[in-house]
Amino acid sequence: MFLAPVTPAQTDNFLKRPGDEITTAKFNQLLIREAQGVVKIGLIFENGERHYGTGTFLSAQGHLISNMHVLQPLRDNPKVKVTYTLKNGTVLHSSTFIKCDDQPGIDLCIVKLDTHPLYWFPLKIKLPSPYVSLFLIGNPVEKDFEILAGRLLVPSTPSSTGQRRLEVSVPVRPGFSGGPIFDNDGKLVCLASELTYSHTLIGINWQPDPTSLHYYCIEASVISKYIRKSKVPSLL
Repeated sequence: MFLAPVTPAQTDNFLKRPGDEITTAKFNQLLIREAQGVVKIGLIFENGERHYGTGTFLSAQGHLISNMHVLQPLRDNPKVKVTYTLKNGTVLHSSTFIKCDDQPGIDLCIVKLDTHPLYWFPLKIKLPSPYVSLFLIGNPVEKDFEILAGRLLVPSTPSSTGQRRLEVSVPVRPGFSGGPIFDNDGKLVCLASELTYSHTLIGINWQPDPTSLHYYCIEASVISKYIRKSKVPSLL
């Protein structure tokens, strides 16, 4: 989700600001465990256009959570095709909708896949210290299951949603929506949701302002309440 007063030409690599470095040992550890709890979501529209996002497993029974803005086209248009690609290469082509919320600002959707994931994310309700490393796994354009790192900044309310979000330094780029942001113990701190930025006038052209980038996620306490409303026994 983008906030932009105009539609200017985008500067090269504007959305590709890297996260903090991750050691090789930690990177491999995340690939072995946490990456197995992440899914690449691909949507194919009638005109051939493709959109991508990320899903996060919440149970051993295959319950997957993502952003509403990722899965809404699939829910609302029966002609949209979907692929769910697991880290081990398995590709699934169908899902069962459990709960998708049209309430403004919620931006959550739970579906069930016919699979038993090798890893799923328990929720971490208590917010971590700003000094604790957080990790994000997602599927940006042309790169699958990318792993980035960062930290929690502050709870805030971006004007695009009207709902409280957590701001993080982990770069939530297009394709990361619905991906897990988690701690060293593999517990879900929040779900990647959006980024915002503003523009600055350079000469006669509006250009994205790199200093205005903000990355947001939906905190685990909100996800917990959402799960309770879903009334699915294996999620409670």
